[in-house]
Amino acid sequence: MRLFKKKELGVINVDNNKDASKLLTDGWEELTEKEQAIFGDEAHLAAPYNTKVTSGGSITFTPPPKSPEPTETELVQQRIAEIQQQLTANDLASVRPLRAKVAGTATAEDEARLVELEEQAQALRAELAEVSA
Repeated sequence: MRLFKKKELGVINVDNNKDASKLLTDGWEELTEKEQAIFGDEAHLAAPYNTKVTSGGSITFTPPPKSPEPTETELVQQRIAEIQQQLTANDLASVRPLRAKVAGTATAEDEARLVELEEQAQALRAELAEVSA
């Protein structure tokens, strides 16, 4: 990625030589490493709407606001949804060994799998009740 500036317009990033050549032809200047440093790891966000280049060549960059951290309620809702998805997956995983049990063809592995799935389901239901309270 390459960054270019034009006084009174701002800074723009490009990811190919064709666009870079066009900008140079149109009077844009490529930023020095020192100038690029103000963008840190957000150089890909550089655009005329969030940068300013003064007549003296100074660059100001206003990065977009960070996404807010989720609230406690949002985290709880997210965990409830995760638990419900895990319980659904658990139910689906039970189908084959249960079918074998009903058909009378269950193996020791089928029985062990059902026990394992039931233990997981009990733990998930207990957690669901706790976070839902």
